[in-house]
Amino acid sequence: MNIKIKMHSELDCPLKPDMNLIQQAVKDMVNSDRFDNQRLSTLCWHAGTLCGMHDKLETIKTEIKNTTLPKAKQALIERKNALIDEFDKKLEWTLAYIVDCGGGSYYHYKFDMHFNRIVAGLMGSTCYMKETFDELQNKGIDNILAIAKTVEKNGHHSCFGHAHLTLELSGIPKALAMVLNNESEYNTSEKSARYTVMTDIDPEENELFEKWKSILSQEIDEKYGKCQPFFDAKGIKVGKLAQENARYMISVFTPSNMVYTTSLRQLNYLAKWFEDVIADENANVFYQGIKNEMQEFVDFVKNNNLYSEALTDSKDRKLSLFGTGILKEVISNPVYAFKYNASFACLAQLQRHRTINYNINEAVFMDNFLNNTDCYIPPILKSDSRLTSAWRIDMLKVKTHLPQGMLIPIIENGQIEDFRLKAMERNCSCAQKEIRDLTKAYSGRISGSLFQDLMEVDLNLKKHPGNPDLLSIKENTQALYDQFSILKQRARCNAGYDCKSPCGFKDGIRLESEV
Repeated sequence: MNIKIKMHSELDCPLKPDMNLIQQAVKDMVNSDRFDNQRLSTLCWHAGTLCGMHDKLETIKTEIKNTTLPKAKQALIERKNALIDEFDKKLEWTLAYIVDCGGGSYYHYKFDMHFNRIVAGLMGSTCYMKETFDELQNKGIDNILAIAKTVEKNGHHSCFGHAHLTLELSGIPKALAMVLNNESEYNTSEKSARYTVMTDIDPEENELFEKWKSILSQEIDEKYGKCQPFFDAKGIKVGKLAQENARYMISVFTPSNMVYTTSLRQLNYLAKWFEDVIADENANVFYQGIKNEMQEFVDFVKNNNLYSEALTDSKDRKLSLFGTGILKEVISNPVYAFKYNASFACLAQLQRHRTINYNINEAVFMDNFLNNTDCYIPPILKSDSRLTSAWRIDMLKVKTHLPQGMLIPIIENGQIEDFRLKAMERNCSCAQKEIRDLTKAYSGRISGSLFQDLMEVDLNLKKHPGNPDLLSIKENTQALYDQFSILKQRARCNAGYDCKSPCGFKDGIRLESEV
């Protein structure tokens, strides 16, 4: 796996320089062969003088803390202020000399932990500021870093959540992408296995992928090839759908490419959670398969000076992809909790709906893997028992690879309103068949539960007629019930969604197509 920073946050304000910046700039210039030796020698001398002044300043600060005599303390404060003025002038002169030497680009802050502490210090300063934002940014870097040190040490890590960076992850296993995408704080764009051909596929998996892509193309074309314009005359749509279904044979560890944006705080939390998994000798088979890539991720964070020991999640959280089951399903406006089986490929689609929580029941997952692996079978194949049997046999051949078609026990919970928003995306002929069928089925379950809620509200209204709270609940529940009553049987285009590209595919609009 290859990781690099694609872009990152920058402060839209000038920052005063500090010794860390000068030292790094001089170091970079000395290590380069672009600069005149005599000037570099002069620069190093002034940088050394600055270091001495900085150390002396730190000593005076310590003396001020330890001095109890008022007159002595005041004298030290005056010495400190005079030294600060002298130090600032020398710092500005040194910066000007760096530019004069031709090294102007060398004294900019890098996006590393030092810079992000400055950012966090500035953000933290706003909580206590008496000044304006313009005055805050002119504070000395030492003052800003003192605030950063406090918030970092005391767990006020939201100050480190303002700066974001985008990582370019090449060759990332699909499994690790799913781990990242199950956490809430991110934006991601990933190579699609639905629409693009994946590379670096295991030879055995690739053979099965090509075999079933050919079979599925024939089956889909035979049943739907003439259903135009949704299925084009050139067979491009047929090929894409065949590929989408054939990829169930490919391992969840297949390398992919993605860009991933998150905050510096979350980046550190992820690194710590990855370290926990890496250290766990009893980690499940899914995590075992990506420990090396997790270590690469941690190494990248540390090697780029983006890692802080103090930026550790204090809420006792861990990676959220695996969890425990639920005793029973719950559907009662405004919340719900479901448990069902779906494929890895389907879960990857479900994760796109980040307002909803998903995890894999770890105990059942491991039991299934060891004893009773089942798989998703594309409905287009189910009318032919020979094809169904052949699909199962081939899926078992790659069982130990964790194929994307392996059925896994999923727990889903969230707000009913958020499920409605999901249904307004997935109840569509263009959506993946598996997630479309799940969404349709559970829309029906929600519709039935909302009907029961309405009857209960009506009973309460008989006891408390005109109660404003009950009337509001009834109005909200009735609106949801009306919409789910449509979503349980028809596509979103018949449920109030304004489709800009009508497909004209009748089976798809009725949610009855087999692809």
